Amino acid sequence: LNQASSIRFSIDKRENLRAVDLTGDAFFDIARDDMPFVIQAADVAVEVLGTSFYVDARAKEDAIQVIVESGKVAVRTNETEQILNPNEQAIYSKVTNQLAKQNNEDNNFNALKTNTLNFEDASLDEVIFALNRQYNANIRLENEALESCKIDATYKDKSLDAILTILSSTLGIEVKQTEEGVVFSGTCGSE
Repeated sequence: LNQASSIRFSIDKRENLRAVDLTGDAFFDIARDDMPFVIQAADVAVEVLGTSFYVDARAKEDAIQVIVESGKVAVRTNETEQILNPNEQAIYSKVTNQLAKQNNEDNNFNALKTNTLNFEDASLDEVIFALNRQYNANIRLENEALESCKIDATYKDKSLDAILTILSSTLGIEVKQTEEGVVFSGTCGSE
């Protein structure tokens, strides 16, 4: 369970159901059982029997993501269902109410479990998304030109402050703390 996230858990013996209401994001590793396990995350329901997967249902994001590490899950909305296998994800757009399935390209979806962030030729925009998710931060770019800065790095068991310091010195950008969060400004050191 990530920072600023919460769950409510109940077992309904009459319905033969294990149910969780999720606010925020969490990584689940569910033991196989004949009683289905259902996670309700806003407009999306995820049903599993035994698997490990990540659900990102943070309120401030435009989409809800479900990423499967092992096993199989069914992701449902009122109108659509997608069956996911390992290394697949479902993305539900809160704006269009559409559920789409695709291959997972997010190397850091299980960082809640591993406490490791790994970036290979990642844009600064991707890094900010992962940092905001992992640390419940509010990091943004002062200018769009920084989005294309590329990073190759692995951060294991590092605090957000340590990563921000490393990024600042490695990329030659300024990291400013504001009342609303953290702002990256300047240009990449290689430009």
